[in-house]
Amino acid sequence: MSLKDARKKNKLTQKEVAQKIGTSRVTVSRWECGVINPKLKNIKKLSKLYNCTADELIN
Repeated sequence: MSLKDARKKNKLTQKEVAQKIGTSRVTVSRWECGVINPKLKNIKKLSKLYNCTADELIN
């Protein structure tokens, strides 16, 4: 599952995700576009927010 798919499945905007995990909307966008990869601590926060495993997000 892509980061973008997980976000949309949870009906969140990039701005909402950024606010909930403590980063910027631009950073969330860069993760979703594959420009940069989230650090492990942020993968953990995203998996909790999206109610999925970290493996599901990084595969």
